Amino acid sequence: MKQIDERMDADNITKDDIFSLVRLRIRNLQAFSELRAYNDTGSFRFLHPLIAGRSERALLASILEKDPQEFLRKHRNVLDSIRQRQMCIRDSFMAVSLFLTMVGMIAGISVLICCLL
Repeated sequence: MKQIDERMDADNITKDDIFSLVRLRIRNLQAFSELRAYNDTGSFRFLHPLIAGRSERALLASILEKDPQEFLRKHRNVLDSIRQRQMCIRDSFMAVSLFLTMVGMIAGISVLICCLL
């Protein structure tokens, strides 16, 4: 933004410079709008050219249009990966829970032994 202000204040600014600065300003506003939307809602609006054309969403949309079977295969792979990760998390949680239960039992036995002595 500083550079835009400095160039706008210059005496020898041309018509092409003005158009490029306006385009740059529009893109900056779009970028800030996308970031604000992501910050507020947790998702992009997909209006900025960089996000709209180069996102995974755009890639998946193009795959869906060209080859629906490929899209469904990728969708199934993602669901399988999510299910596998959930099982790993659940198994890890169960292992930690079992460990903490054992530690609690050992601590309880230690307190009982101390009380008996």
